[in-house]
Amino acid sequence: GEEIFVLSGEFRDELGTYPALSWIRSPHMSEHFPFVEQETIIWVKTGHLPLQAPAQHS
Repeated sequence: GEEIFVLSGEFRDELGTYPALSWIRSPHMSEHFPFVEQETIIWVKTGHLPLQAPAQHS
């Protein structure tokens, strides 16, 4: 999976627009097509999320 935190500017992809202070969390093996139209700084962290959600026990 991947997490993106928008520090400044505006991050965009085909699903929406994310202004500064937005936090986007994407599941493992997901795809998106990011772009910017203004100077933007993001923080990206990958490879730390579990491959699947833990099993729920009842």
